[in-house]
Amino acid sequence: MNVRLARYLLILLIAVFSTARGAQAEPVAGDSARPANNQSPQAVQPGAVPQAPEVSRLALAVAQLGVLRCVERADQVARFVGRGVKEVLIVDRPARGTSADMVAATLLVPMEDGNYSTVEINLFPTASGCSANYSATLQVPESCTQAEKKYYGDLVFKPLEGTPYRLSMINDNARALSRKLSSGCLLTKHEAIR
Repeated sequence: MNVRLARYLLILLIAVFSTARGAQAEPVAGDSARPANNQSPQAVQPGAVPQAPEVSRLALAVAQLGVLRCVERADQVARFVGRGVKEVLIVDRPARGTSADMVAATLLVPMEDGNYSTVEINLFPTASGCSANYSATLQVPESCTQAEKKYYGDLVFKPLEGTPYRLSMINDNARALSRKLSSGCLLTKHEAIR
């Protein structure tokens, strides 16, 4: 059995047992289950008890909701946008009249300066897997020029005519916006993942 399949079967089992014990998928708050380091798992020595792979809380919540096609994508997105420390996760159940499989979630990610980045995540099961999009917003005390450099490096931001926003296209599926505030700058990044 490949490692990836084994990992997500374990996620499913954890979600089933959590649900059986009365765990709720919404809202979920506290530390996420992100590894402290981003290293690959080490080989298990003969006779050693294998450690369960750690997964994001969003992946567990998606598994609890039964949207199994999106468990892997949920874990991928949560690990990319999150910091893994004291994140707050809120998972919305689909509203009536919408796809019962679509999952919407909000991840509040603590930053070094004590502020939080707000990340809105949407997961959509497809015939070939799961698509997702997220929008991450952060308010910073720096000017937009400083914040653009700090968070987006050499990306070039251009004014949007008639608006207080500046836009940088990261690629065909991702863009960043900045907006000057009376005190600081509002940064927003949006990305679609297929």
